[in-house]
Amino acid sequence: MLDDIGSAFGTEFATIGMGGNAEFADQNKGVTPVFFVLPVQDDAATEKAGALRMQEQEMVRIHVAGDTLNVATSPVTEDIKQRFPEQYKKWKETRQERHIVGTPLKAWPLIPAIRIFEFEALGIFSVENLAEVADANIHRLADGRAWREKAKAWLEAAKKGGAAAKYAAENERLREQVASLEKRLEELAAIVKASSKEAA
Repeated sequence: MLDDIGSAFGTEFATIGMGGNAEFADQNKGVTPVFFVLPVQDDAATEKAGALRMQEQEMVRIHVAGDTLNVATSPVTEDIKQRFPEQYKKWKETRQERHIVGTPLKAWPLIPAIRIFEFEALGIFSVENLAEVADANIHRLADGRAWREKAKAWLEAAKKGGAAAKYAAENERLREQVASLEKRLEELAAIVKASSKEAA
């Protein structure tokens, strides 16, 4: 039954939302796709030419944060493109193998370089990946729980800081509007005062 539902929507990696749309957010937590090109033999061209002919095959290697034993590699299919549209698009534009969504570990001020190397070896490329490492995989990281909690706390603080910056910008905009309205009010008062002097 579940296989029928999954195949009806084309992928087993999605949940079906209220509108019947596939939603990948829950399944993609802590998951990083790495797109690359692999030269493969083009059988038809090889047969036609009588010599080895190759073609580029788009591939994806899917890393689950903290789980080096669970790295899937497969050709890029429409399902993969739907599951990781932002990463695939970025890869097609830049041909950089890894497109990191979120804050790259290298940009996180709290982490030493040696930890970055260790975490990337375990498929953790961003602070968000680190915050989303599953309990089943956290033991693979040295001080994994502590680092995961640091990542969560830092992301929460950044989120609150972003809200504070947003409120500060809105506050500044409102101050400018009030100042503009006060200036306009003074101008109108001067016009009324001048009009009343002329009438008298």
